[in-house]
Amino acid sequence: GALRRMLFGSTWRQEWITPVDVPILELGSHGGGLTPVREGGNQSRTLHFNGADGRRYVFRTADKRLAPRFNADLLGTPVGGIIEDLLSSLHPASVLMAHVIEDAAGVLHPEPRLVQLPDDSRLGAFRESFAFQLGYIAERPDDVPPGVASFAGAHRFVGADRLLEQLDASPR
Repeated sequence: GALRRMLFGSTWRQEWITPVDVPILELGSHGGGLTPVREGGNQSRTLHFNGADGRRYVFRTADKRLAPRFNADLLGTPVGGIIEDLLSSLHPASVLMAHVIEDAAGVLHPEPRLVQLPDDSRLGAFRESFAFQLGYIAERPDDVPPGVASFAGAHRFVGADRLLEQLDASPR
C-alpha cells in the first residue's frame, strides 16, 4: 500500500516479478549426477546434494522467507507481515552480482548458476518442496570429502565472518 511504500520505499519489487528464462538443472549430469541429502537454510531454503564426482553442492532458492526461528512467534502477525514484505529489499539476483564483484576483486569462490529444479523423482523426499523452484546451485568448497581434490587446490577455507575478523586484525 501507499503508506508502506512511503515508509519503506519500492525496494526491488519490480525485479522480484520480472520473468526470466533459466535452464533446468540436469540432476543426472550436473556434478556427475546429484543425489539430494538434506534440507536446510534460513533466508533461503537450501537443498544439499552429493555429486557422483565426489563433490558436494547446495541449491539455494531465490525466494526469500522469514527465518524459521521467527516463524512461530511472528508468522501471521502485523510485524511478521512487515518483515516478510521487507524481504523484497533483498535483490533476487544478488548472488550473481556478488559473483561479478568477487571476480573483479580476485576473490576465489564457487560460481553460482541460476537454475530451476525439475519436477524429478530423483529429488525423492524433497520433490514436493523443491520441484520447480528457482534458485542457485554452487559447489560447497568447504565440504569436500577425503580423497577428493579440494576446490581450486585450496588447503584451507575461511568463512566470511572469520575472514572479516582476520582483515580487521591485519590486512595481510
